[in-house]
Amino acid sequence: MEPKEKDLLYLSSGKKIIHLVDEDTDLLQKFGNIIANAFLDFDVIAMTNIEDTLEEIEQNRPTVIVSTLDFTDGGTVFDLVKILKSKEVTKKVPIVVTGVRSRLEEESELIRKYNIHIVPKSIRVPHLLGTISSAINEANSVNFELVSLKAKDSLFKEGDRSTSIYVLKTGKLGVFKEHVEGRKLIAEITGRQLVGEMAFLNSEGRNATVEAIEDSEVIELKLGDPDSFIKEQPFWLGMLIETLIGRVRELDEKLDQLI
Repeated sequence: MEPKEKDLLYLSSGKKIIHLVDEDTDLLQKFGNIIANAFLDFDVIAMTNIEDTLEEIEQNRPTVIVSTLDFTDGGTVFDLVKILKSKEVTKKVPIVVTGVRSRLEEESELIRKYNIHIVPKSIRVPHLLGTISSAINEANSVNFELVSLKAKDSLFKEGDRSTSIYVLKTGKLGVFKEHVEGRKLIAEITGRQLVGEMAFLNSEGRNATVEAIEDSEVIELKLGDPDSFIKEQPFWLGMLIETLIGRVRELDEKLDQLI
């Protein structure tokens, strides 16, 4: 199977899924039922080994993985984690690891390195459910920062690389374009509008300069690499975004010819 075809397998599912991995089938059944009842809008898929988990991930990318730390064949959950972190489409999937406290302490360095959530055995149900809930929030979270601009400060300049989308909170922004006659103001941004979204999704440099016309505040949504962001969406949404990008790019080209 070609790499792009594998990507489509990851992207084709918009489901919310929790993968539960443990060799103890009694424990899987017990906690599988508890987790399924606690998170009714999630599918819970139970597996007993890493190999089956990797195969399942090929078909259904999980929202969260809950796994035991150690396996009887000598493997550990880190064998799974290293594979997930090496792939763009799964590297941000949160992991919840269960294990005896002494083993969790022994592996504390790797746990910190991979930002893994932990639940010591014997497992207290409220602790487990709370940790899974925290991992789900992490999976759905967006890193953001409030940016303050004085009048004439630039939010970004034409040609800058796009790694964020912005939301205007207060104030007014101007969109400026460089032409042979000089710099022109082509638009003003007021209210709670998105700023810079198309350049971000285009995976190209900013096609205009945006600066504050008056003192302003904007919320910077740090979404990272545009290609990775699009890949992480369900397949249908990725197609929609790519279609919109193409249409807006054509419109931008026509407008450039008119100015």
